[in-house]
Amino acid sequence: MKRFFIMFFAVMTAVVASGCIEEPLQYGDISFSGRLEVMAPDYYTDMKMDNAGYMNVTKYVGMQRYVGSQQMSASRLDILKGLVMNSDFFELKDSYVDWDVDNGTSYILDIMLGNRSNKVLCYEECPESALAIRHIIEGYWGHAL
Repeated sequence: MKRFFIMFFAVMTAVVASGCIEEPLQYGDISFSGRLEVMAPDYYTDMKMDNAGYMNVTKYVGMQRYVGSQQMSASRLDILKGLVMNSDFFELKDSYVDWDVDNGTSYILDIMLGNRSNKVLCYEECPESALAIRHIIEGYWGHAL
């Protein structure tokens, strides 16, 4: 009997470690949509995200147009929702601008989560919460936008 419990414990440990049993989603029922725009001289990127985790990107570099899409996993979308929900994103001002910089990069982060939404423009300066959200989105995409 002791041998059975040792074997059972070993099998269950292997199943959990392999990822076959995932933790339940904490924010799965909360609707989400988002948009990240990146603008710089001769460069524009527009990423739209939906509640299913689809990320659709249109990018212009000079006169060249690139289009791509991919889907983030449900667990990654849940992490993104949790990051937004537990940050001060919905309390941020409309814009954060460093007027001393010419020809810099602008980011517009527009997120709706449940019944809350905010749209924040960052030009060469940005609050930590907006930066963290932008970085996780770029990480899911696979590279900086």
